[in-house]
Amino acid sequence: MRVNWDDANLVRPSFLGTRVFKNYDLNKLIPFIDWDPFFQTWQIRGKYPNRTYPKIFNDKTVGEEAKKLFDAAQKTLQEMIASNSIDARAIVGFYPCNSNEQDDIEIYEEDGTTLKSKFCTLRQQLDKD
Repeated sequence: MRVNWDDANLVRPSFLGTRVFKNYDLNKLIPFIDWDPFFQTWQIRGKYPNRTYPKIFNDKTVGEEAKKLFDAAQKTLQEMIASNSIDARAIVGFYPCNSNEQDDIEIYEEDGTTLKSKFCTLRQQLDKD
């Protein structure tokens, strides 16, 4: 399917290039933590429909232990944040880009004309019925 660029609602980023975030407030990130791998690592698995976080706390078999483990993890996480023993850093980049006829993605310098890099996204080349 081809995109109709005339009808596309494109939002321009507030900046082009690379931006580094240092010492990002970890408390702002906590709501976005995916706790499912945490429970899986501890081999705490609920049964449908209470298989995933936060529904796992409702599971008759593992719900109580899952909640204890989660509360302990929250306490440890808050202690680590308070003691500055961990910090959050990120780097993001927004660059002008375009696709070419080979399904590759070309990334340009901020000037929009100088080729910076190319992502070769080879697709399955077999003909399909």
